[in-house]
Amino acid sequence: MVRTQLVTNVRYVLYMTFLPVGYPDSVKPEYLEYQMWDCIQGMSSYLRSVLTTKSVLQGAGVGSAEATPLAAALVWVFRDGIGMIGSLVFAYAYSDCFEMYTKEWRLLADILNNIGLTLDLLTSLVPQYFLYLTSLSTLSKSCCGLLAGATKARISAHFALQGHLADVTAKESTQETAVALSGLLLGMLLARWIGSHDRSTWGVFFLLLLLHQYSNYQLIRVLVFDTLNPQRCFLLALIDTHTPCSPSPSTAVETEIEGAVPGDRPFPRPQEVADRESIFRPLYLSLWGPRIGESLQVLLAPLPLSLPAPSSQVTLQRLLGLWRGRPYLIGLDGSARVVVCLQAGCLEGDTLAAFLVACRIHHSLHSLRQTGSGLGRLQAAYGLLVTSAASEALLWWEEVDRNGRLERGGWSKRDVWANLKPNTWRYDPHGKTKDS
Repeated sequence: MVRTQLVTNVRYVLYMTFLPVGYPDSVKPEYLEYQMWDCIQGMSSYLRSVLTTKSVLQGAGVGSAEATPLAAALVWVFRDGIGMIGSLVFAYAYSDCFEMYTKEWRLLADILNNIGLTLDLLTSLVPQYFLYLTSLSTLSKSCCGLLAGATKARISAHFALQGHLADVTAKESTQETAVALSGLLLGMLLARWIGSHDRSTWGVFFLLLLLHQYSNYQLIRVLVFDTLNPQRCFLLALIDTHTPCSPSPSTAVETEIEGAVPGDRPFPRPQEVADRESIFRPLYLSLWGPRIGESLQVLLAPLPLSLPAPSSQVTLQRLLGLWRGRPYLIGLDGSARVVVCLQAGCLEGDTLAAFLVACRIHHSLHSLRQTGSGLGRLQAAYGLLVTSAASEALLWWEEVDRNGRLERGGWSKRDVWANLKPNTWRYDPHGKTKDS
């Protein structure tokens, strides 16, 4: 009886220390699996940190009669300064993208951490380059810290369901503290076991590095976000084959290429889209995907160059007619890439609609990107755009919006602006273009 009570008390203490109040009902279903992979990757990092600390101290001159405390202090100040400046520049350049691709930035954070730890381990092998290596290492780890902090905040907000964000964040901290303490203790035992054998150190280090990277990949695969970003919009427009009219031939080709099942079916849910997300698709979208928030000049400039004067005027009039009454224009740039121009005063919901329609058009034009090049491809793309692709995409979105299929599919429309991150160009319907 006493033993049972003791076990119950221990379980209660562990529960209250490491799990959010109300678990599992207070968090998303994938919470526990995510934390398991997070603990594994954290343990790997702390074990390697113990191994690399020895190399860093050797590279700094600990044990050398030629080294002086002042020289070591100056090196430490310099490398810390490099890290601080680098993280400030990194935040300036990319902080507005962290919300948009949380998974990908989370993975990059740990890649940077691995780079930093590897450079630390190299310092004892080439001490003459210690300052350069330790500065680059600190820079990598500072950017890692910035990314990890930003993405973990977003992930914690995703997990918290019932206004328990503070509690979820606190339990994340206690779990990390426990893993850090365990990692440091095991790391000391590991360092004593390895001793001064450099080959064994590198072997164990790379095994832990592989475990760390695998755990981080599994960690981001577990996450199922219900907010929309460019990749999820792109996949929704591809996977959802439900249309209120017959699909165009190009749409059928795209469906066959991508392996979607034709015919009506429920709107894709977050889990289905998460299963098809790729860490490389954001790169594809940045290079060839629809561009939102471009200036009218980008859309209008290719028309007179690619089509004869009468044809370009007709195409322009048909294009304007397609989007009449809507706070956006969708067309093509000189490389036949879909571009979206937003009207001044365009609301968040209109931005989402414009991007989803643009993604649908992108898929409809997929077959044209496989053949031809230059002006011929641009002419064919504009022909398909004004004859069928734009109208089919609009009909699809109107049906989705009218029946509330996004909401019924479990998707949230919050934070769309931050997730889509349009450029700042806006056009005035009376002909003026401005940068907001």
